[in-house]
Amino acid sequence: MFATSSTRARGTRDRATAIRARAALALGAVLVAAAVLVPTAPPSVADSPTRASAAWATEVTFDEGLRWWVVNPRAEFSTFRSDSAGGQRVGKLEARASGGDTIEVRTLISALARTSVDGEQVTAETRVRTHQRSRVVMEVNEGRYEGDGPRATSRKALDVQPHTWTTIRATHVAEGGEPLTVRLKIDDPGVGDELQVSKLTVSGQPAPTSGDGCAQGIRSDRSCRVLTWSDEFGDGRVDTDKWRVRDQTSLSYDMARIYARNVTEGNGVLRIQARRDLSGSRPYSTGYLDTIGTFSQKYGRWEMRAKLPTVPGRSRGVWPAFWLRNDDGLGESDIMEAYGGPTDQPDFRHESYTWTIHEDTTKQVSPAKVTGYGTPEGSPPVSSGWHVYAMEWTPEGMWFYFDDQLVGKALASDVKWFAKTFDEPMNIRLNLQIGSEWAGFPLANRPELTAMPANYDIDYIRVYR
Repeated sequence: MFATSSTRARGTRDRATAIRARAALALGAVLVAAAVLVPTAPPSVADSPTRASAAWATEVTFDEGLRWWVVNPRAEFSTFRSDSAGGQRVGKLEARASGGDTIEVRTLISALARTSVDGEQVTAETRVRTHQRSRVVMEVNEGRYEGDGPRATSRKALDVQPHTWTTIRATHVAEGGEPLTVRLKIDDPGVGDELQVSKLTVSGQPAPTSGDGCAQGIRSDRSCRVLTWSDEFGDGRVDTDKWRVRDQTSLSYDMARIYARNVTEGNGVLRIQARRDLSGSRPYSTGYLDTIGTFSQKYGRWEMRAKLPTVPGRSRGVWPAFWLRNDDGLGESDIMEAYGGPTDQPDFRHESYTWTIHEDTTKQVSPAKVTGYGTPEGSPPVSSGWHVYAMEWTPEGMWFYFDDQLVGKALASDVKWFAKTFDEPMNIRLNLQIGSEWAGFPLANRPELTAMPANYDIDYIRVYR
């Protein structure tokens, strides 16, 4: 239960002092919670609009010590103080009880003065540091903690190395009408562990409203994008309500057996791993997941932030892809398809990737397609870092992006089969195959050309309308 705005400033120092005194004597669960009052308050709840009209952002620092903080009186087994680190003041929580409890800090985003707005995309970001290797969880919540607790929650979990400042970020699409809360916690901390929190930034992007120019599609204005589906991969396990993870199967054209065990989630990342594996019917194993039967959409924006395993000279046959397939039709859109090298195609730029649209995926001979590279010649290999791969689809065509830069397009006015082919919702597919007839297979006598394991790491998938 948090103090109201009229009592936030009063009693803060007395509470903190009393808690420090009890910390050395009390036994029990570790629980620390703190409420933040945003200095410039927005309109009251009664005056809040039902839909946001503009983007907003607020920043919470510790420049004024505990002025904006109230320590929950139940936090009897931890201390809370202001400290300095890296040029910034940080909130510091110290667990002094046995392991297995929870360390928590909660920041209430002006709950008494602002409610969440339907369709609004809320993003929270901060840096955290711990004394021990710890699993830190960030939640963006709607609703109060009384009764059944918050109504809606989005979370991100990271494994944080000791004494290392680490950025953690969580995104939430609001349902509307509830207080917004950001919570940070360590689950099962060890004795003496502590959570340090640096500056917290919370921002919101509004959902589109009629008459604001969004009817022309999402390409012209970021504020027109409404998040309809996403996976931030923050739960530590693959969400089988969102994904169908294939198991003990194979495709017809490569050298890998597909297993669910090759798809894992941890440290805020989905990993599809290919490795040499003689336990099955093929010399490699890999993973494959899709949203067939769980999610599909017609028109919108699809984007993925990922790090590819196609290291030049060491990834022959390694073939990651992020692509869409029609639910009932024959069309296919490859947002990102990369072939590791060296390949059997001397002129192919295996340090890059390709985008492609296909007319009919059942045709085996010369199917119609439109394709292009995703980076200019001479660019650094895409495998050298994290990048965002995206595609936007409207009745007029498809536009392909690399790190928010337009790199290719296929227009309905130029592609005669576009309208007929792409007239159905499409599902999402993520896979990492090993070897192909076109690009080449791994060579048994040159294993150094196909380094294993190969990790296809994905930070998030987001879909907008």
